[in-house]
Amino acid sequence: MFSLRERKGVHFVRCDGLGKGVKHGFSTRRGGVSEGVYESLNLGFFSDDDEKAVKTNWKLFLSALDLQETPLVYQHQVHATKLRKAEVVGSFSLLGEGDALWTDEPGVALAIVTADCVPVFIVSKGEKPFVAAIHAGWRGLASGIISNTVAEVSSKIPLEIGELHVAAGPHIGPCCYEVGVDTAQKLRKRVGKSVEVVKSSAGGKGYANLGLLVQQECLSLGIPESQILISDMCTCCHDDSFYSYRRSGAKERGRMGNVIALAANGY
Repeated sequence: MFSLRERKGVHFVRCDGLGKGVKHGFSTRRGGVSEGVYESLNLGFFSDDDEKAVKTNWKLFLSALDLQETPLVYQHQVHATKLRKAEVVGSFSLLGEGDALWTDEPGVALAIVTADCVPVFIVSKGEKPFVAAIHAGWRGLASGIISNTVAEVSSKIPLEIGELHVAAGPHIGPCCYEVGVDTAQKLRKRVGKSVEVVKSSAGGKGYANLGLLVQQECLSLGIPESQILISDMCTCCHDDSFYSYRRSGAKERGRMGNVIALAANGY
């Protein structure tokens, strides 16, 4: 259900399973103007890349998604669970610290940046359409960021769990994501012993499956399994397509951008 696309020279990933009514894309690192370790489509707002290059990259990416005239809302991500409703204060709106955004207004684009963490989109196709964008690292997932997002949105607007569709884009896979004992314990605790979200390795460590953790969290909320779509594209494995915090050895590198918006003409 996930496919690589190219439009206007920009390469990105789409989830066809989200259907009509939304515009979205998970970026790759291909199709921008950045150089060096940021080559080429770096969308990291707070990276040390040239600011003009990053802004140019964002314009290229948004144009490829046909969102070039749509205001973009983003946050300073801190690996927590804070959710905000998007508020437009300019063409690029920084709302402060947080790791999840939502809106029920058509024509407002939500953005998160990643470089191994899981970019999660939630789309409601119920009576009151909305979209949410979640930056889900291991800390956020262990703390229930997806459940927190759904609970907070449901306190604001009518929400039917069975109408929710979830798409988790490219992220570091269990092939590459070895975690320490403490992290492994926290992730296992989140889902219980019945599901192996961390496969044991030497010294009590383990290889974590963040995509599986996203799926299990969504299932626990009552979202139908057929409506939970998880990409198997590993950001750490594919240097030619994605930036990766783990692969870079935690050194400075670019970030992918992940954007979703309710289409201006509705469902």
